[in-house]
This record gives sequence, C-alpha cells and structure tokens, in this order.
Amino acid sequence: MITIVDPVATGRELSASFVERGVLPLHLYQRRCAPAFEADTHPHTLLVDDPREALGDLAARGVTAVVAGSRGAVDAADALCHALGLPHHDAATAPARSDDGARDDALRAAGLPVALPVSRGRTEGPVFVVTTVSAGGRHALGDLQAVRVDRLADGPVERHSVLIRRASPVHIAAVAHVSHCLDALGVREGAAHTTVRMTTDGPRLVGFAPTLTTASQDPALHRPALGYSHADLTAERFADPAAFALRFTDPYRPDASIATVPLHVPTDGMVTDRPGLAALRALPGFHRAEGLLEVGDPVRQHGPAGTAYLRHPDEAVLRRSLRRLHHLEDRGELYALAPTPSRTCG
Repeated sequence: MITIVDPVATGRELSASFVERGVLPLHLYQRRCAPAFEADTHPHTLLVDDPREALGDLAARGVTAVVAGSRGAVDAADALCHALGLPHHDAATAPARSDDGARDDALRAAGLPVALPVSRGRTEGPVFVVTTVSAGGRHALGDLQAVRVDRLADGPVERHSVLIRRASPVHIAAVAHVSHCLDALGVREGAAHTTVRMTTDGPRLVGFAPTLTTASQDPALHRPALGYSHADLTAERFADPAAFALRFTDPYRPDASIATVPLHVPTDGMVTDRPGLAALRALPGFHRAEGLLEVGDPVRQHGPAGTAYLRHPDEAVLRRSLRRLHHLEDRGELYALAPTPSRTCG
C-alpha cells in the first residue's frame, strides 16, 4: 500500500492518479487537516495527532511508500519513510529543503552559485520553471516552462509562463543546473518544482519546493500535450517503477503549447463589470480560468485577478492569444473598475 500524507490541494490529484493505476492509497491526515479528513470519502483514511502514531499501522499494512500530499507534509512523509526504511530524501539536508538560508548553504557547499538579490542588478535573464520527479536520486524531467516577467514602475510582474516544446542549449543548461541543485538539496524521491534564472553570470536557483506544481490540479491541461501531468509522473514513480525508469531516456517532445497567465488589472479599484471575459473565453486555445474577480470585489494595481490557462497545438496561435489577452489586461478591458470608495469618519 502507498500512503499520502495530507492529500489536500495537489494531493487530491495525486491520489486520483494512483487510483487510475489501480492503487488505492491510504490518506493519512495530520490533525491540522482534520476538516479535510472529515470531508474525505476515500475508502482508506486515517487521522493522527502525530504521524509517528501511525508507524505501527503503516508497517502492518505493508506500506511501500509514503508521499507528501502537500507542502506542509514533506517533513512528516520523510520522517515516516526513514522510520519504516522506505526510500526518502536525504535526511542530512532536510533543513535545506525548507529554509532559504540552509538552502543557500547547501548550494555553496556543493560548489553551486546562489541567487543574488534583485537590487544588486546581476539577476537579470530568462526565467524557467522545471518540474521533476526523482527516483533513487535520478531526476526525470516533467516539463520546462519559460516565464515572462515585465518590470513595471512598482516592480516585477509575472505575465505568463509557456511550455517549452523544443529544448535549446540554454534550456538544456537550465535543466542541468536544476538537477545539480536537487542533488545538493538531497532530493531523491518524488516530485519537485524549481525556478531558475539564466543570468550573465550563469544559472541561479531562485525558487524550489519538493512538491507537485499547482498545475497538477488540472491534469486535463497537460495530458493532451505531454501524455501525463506532474501528478501522473509521481504516481507512476511509486506505483510502477519499471515504467517510470523509461522516463529517463524518453525524448521530451510535447505535442502542444500550454500557457498559464496570472491575470492583472492596471489600476486600483472595485469591479463593476467584467466586459472582457467573453473575449477571454473566445481566445483560440482557451482552456479554462479560475479565481476570477466578481462584481464588487476590490483589487489593487497588478494584484491577482484570476488565472487563465491556454493550450493549442500551434504555438504561434497560442502566442497571438497571449498578446490579445495582455492587451485586454493592459487597457483595462478585462474588468471595468470604479475608484475604491474612500472611508470617512461619521
């Protein structure tokens, strides 16, 4: 049996990927996730105050893997694996996987450069997000995305990320650097997603989490392009190691382009209408949107205004849709805003 600790958010999709492979995992909840436990209709669930309480139960069930189902479950999953003698991340570098200072120390100890503050002006360059799934310390590439970041008067704003379909030398270098960083941080088993910037001084790791990417919550977005989601790859690693081993040599050639767009508005205000949503949904390649603002919602300039997902087999078509979408955002045509009412003393 496979155990998922705190299967909330992306952990739910991970569980679904296991079930699709004929594996019914045990959902092990820590007390902090008690509401999710109460709402869970899965046939195998367990709630504990301390994960160590479950050791005897897990051993009796013949558990073969313990996987984190959320960011807050990583340490607990590793501790259970260590106690049960199951594959897990390097215990010696556990602090480096959760603390930025310890992470930088681990990278330096491995002879790897550390990201410099943006204010130093030496961190300009293209940004990539790399998703991976590891087995025995080897890292299989899930996907690679290029992130567009615009620098506006009030700071950097992420506009979109686009799936890379054909790797260039700079893409290969980014993935290789991520692999070295994962080694330094002791990542050996399971999912991770990492952000790296390719600066004039070389690659720099600027973000890391030993968990599934949030895009895993929508496998219908990635499966038509890649044949899998990040959750699918993770489930395969633990449920079918022989099949997963082929991922280390399979060519990386997505069949479609995918874009994720964190939506923004150009000014502060309160939403009075949503005139651009019909145009958004009509864009070629539109897949879905989530977290959209409602009429009456307040919003700050460049604050979060929802997320749109696009997919199209023709990258040129997808990029035209992105240009049209950013045009709607920048001209304030996605949402109609009124000034936020000021508060006065009565």
